[in-house]
Amino acid sequence: MEYITGITASGGSWTPAFVVRSNINDCGCCGKCFKSCGRGVFEYIEHPNSDDLCGAKVMTVAHPENCIGCSACARGCPKKNIECEPKAR
Repeated sequence: MEYITGITASGGSWTPAFVVRSNINDCGCCGKCFKSCGRGVFEYIEHPNSDDLCGAKVMTVAHPENCIGCSACARGCPKKNIECEPKAR
C-alpha cells in the first residue's frame, strides 16, 4: 500500500500520520493535545460516564478532517492515548 508522503525542508521524505482516535476512558484531560493542535481537531466533552467521574470532562477527536498529519498531539500525550496512522494515496 502506498501512503501519502511529503518532502521535508532538508529534502528528506516524510510520511504524515493523521489522528484516527483517542480513548476517552484513558484521557487524563491535561489538554496537551488541544494546546499542540492549531487545527481544531480536539474538543472537550462531558465524559459519557460523568456520574461515575463527578462530571469530568475529557478530550475527544471532534474534527479529524482538520488534521494535517504532524502527530504533535500523539507525541505530547503523556498517557499515549492518541493513535495516528498514515493515509493511503
